[in-house]
Amino acid sequence: MATKETGNTQAEKVTEPVFSKKDLIASAAVFGTTPVLMTGALYGVKKDELTKKEAADALAAFLKKPVHKGVK
Repeated sequence: MATKETGNTQAEKVTEPVFSKKDLIASAAVFGTTPVLMTGALYGVKKDELTKKEAADALAAFLKKPVHKGVK
């Protein structure tokens, strides 16, 4: 009895689109935030291009940071 092969035995890799920091800041409303907050969230990120998930993770980490009101 012959067996039918599907051809591609490896799972296809799906690549997510990447966006520049400038594009992510301009599209801050997609993340439910302002361009100013998105700029702060991406300030410490070393990569120049990020996926939507990476940008959302950076924003979430930024929003969880404590706010220091000043040094006394």
